[in-house]
Amino acid sequence: MMKIVDSFNKVHCIINFLKKSGTFILTIIGISIYLILNTKLVNNYIISKNKDMLIGEISFINMVIILITPGLILLLIYIYIRFRDDLREDRGMRVLYNSRYNEVMERPKIKVKYHMIFGILILSCVLLFIYAINSNYVIYEDKIEKKKIFSFKEREYEYKDINEVIIGAKKRKSGGSFYYKIKLKDGDKIDLGRFTVCMENELETIQIINNIIRKNNIERKIDKTYFHRIVEDLDKKYVREYENLFKD
Repeated sequence: MMKIVDSFNKVHCIINFLKKSGTFILTIIGISIYLILNTKLVNNYIISKNKDMLIGEISFINMVIILITPGLILLLIYIYIRFRDDLREDRGMRVLYNSRYNEVMERPKIKVKYHMIFGILILSCVLLFIYAINSNYVIYEDKIEKKKIFSFKEREYEYKDINEVIIGAKKRKSGGSFYYKIKLKDGDKIDLGRFTVCMENELETIQIINNIIRKNNIERKIDKTYFHRIVEDLDKKYVREYENLFKD
């Protein structure tokens, strides 16, 4: 009898473990799908808004806002709906007339301040998302535009407004990370090695920009110290593309 009980407990433990593992795996899959869809929609929006663009650069802070705020908005809406009944006042009832059934109904009042708190939080997230997705640099074949949603006029640069370009790689624990920093004469910086949006292959697009910069005789500072770290284990095609970018 004890053996049967022990066997039952073991099976029960295994079932609980599988349930927890399944929940964890589904959560990871859900988050991955959310991030992929979010990134895809953002890319499509920026590309559709900027016709004939070569590439767009999004700052790290704006990219974090873009990835987090939609999920945060959904979470706030869920919390508000889920716990709305707990926010009802003990005192007073509000009288409603239902014309469909020709009857008067009474419902407990909901504290106005909770409506306001959730409304302000959700509105703030929406405004942050709109600001982040519309604040970026967009590079064309003949110009560079600085997009700011709260500016009355977009800032426009020509390639002659570029002070210098710095190309290199940073050392990481595993491999390396490529950077292509464009320094403008007014002090602004654009890094095409970070979060970018483009219609074609990213490296090929940066190569096009690199050729335009060469033709305009803009100073290029190249650091090859950790070049090997970004090309190790890459296909020969991509190695050649990086080699072209790092040519003096």
